Amino acid sequence: DRLDLVVFSTVMAASQRRVTIDLALSRQHRMIAAPPPSHLVRPVRARRVADALGLSEATVRRRVDRLIEGPLEVVDGGLIPRETWISSAPAQLVSLNSYLNISRLMRGLAAHGFSFEQPSAAYRGGRPAYVRFD
Repeated sequence: DRLDLVVFSTVMAASQRRVTIDLALSRQHRMIAAPPPSHLVRPVRARRVADALGLSEATVRRRVDRLIEGPLEVVDGGLIPRETWISSAPAQLVSLNSYLNISRLMRGLAAHGFSFEQPSAAYRGGRPAYVRFD
């Protein structure tokens, strides 16, 4: 389900924010086969996910209830991706396919002159602020 994917992806991005905003860490953990260590993963609350996505908290909680049987787990302080699920063969395949698709899209951007050295130049009104999850 696409909405489940969006909720899961938001939890993953929010909980691993420390990694994604640090260039060295993001390069080190860019592949799903090398998940970040637990001390770099910060739980995120369903309420914050709902706020970030512009969805009702009830909708997000219903989705989370289904996802905690698989890719998400509830820990003290909120939700995080389940490492055993992320390391599973099906998740690895999804990750690889996503990586290949994103690479294809990035090559298309490069062919049309997108500046990867200065990505902020692509924004008309400046780069938007990071979404707050804490």
